[in-house]
Amino acid sequence: MTILRKICFTVLVLLSTTVSTWAKPTSDSPDRYQIEVIIFKQTPLNAKDAVKTSDIKDWPPTARAKTLLPAGDKQKDFQLVNNYHLNRQSNALAQQTNYQVLSHLTWEQDIPSGSRTKPVHIYGGNGFDNEGNVVITNSDPKQLNPANTDDALVWELDGTIRFSRNHDILTSANFILSEPNTTSAFGLFSQPQTTEPFKLYVLKQGQRMRPDTLHYFDNPSVAMLIKITQT
Repeated sequence: MTILRKICFTVLVLLSTTVSTWAKPTSDSPDRYQIEVIIFKQTPLNAKDAVKTSDIKDWPPTARAKTLLPAGDKQKDFQLVNNYHLNRQSNALAQQTNYQVLSHLTWEQDIPSGSRTKPVHIYGGNGFDNEGNVVITNSDPKQLNPANTDDALVWELDGTIRFSRNHDILTSANFILSEPNTTSAFGLFSQPQTTEPFKLYVLKQGQRMRPDTLHYFDNPSVAMLIKITQT
């Protein structure tokens, strides 16, 4: 078991509350759910796990994705809420020196039975220009950064999450972690050693989930904890 899986396992077993049980609905809509995600990276990253831009055939996946809206927006779908259930898990990860939480968001949306939702765009971490210089600093993983209206801006974390529901909820995650390719073999900042300004790490996985159950998606570079609760 990798270190990443060990910490996820510890977080799941020691800190999660209700697991593998159905949540009692509190709204009139059986299709209404609250989704909470924590996306974090393992540091230091292993360059051997990076992929080339040319190897990512379906990037960017965000062209038709829905943008999350600030809490209090008049539109109820895809609106961020402040009712967090995974603060203890996030705090446990933040206390580990080898992990950095990039995004911790929670929102509400409908997941109708027998249908597939539109993908939701999630981005966070630092914002870079095309040369890998930091333009926006990640100060709060719970803070929704300004929408990426500048095509030249590269988010450290960028991608989508999508749901479909039958008996279970199928969750599909598709994320890219972009790290500036400006570190020499001696660990000192220098000119990029390759023609590509970023090292790219991919998290692309799908899982079947049950409401009110904590799940995690992982690979050696970036991972996600997710809990879906029927409202």
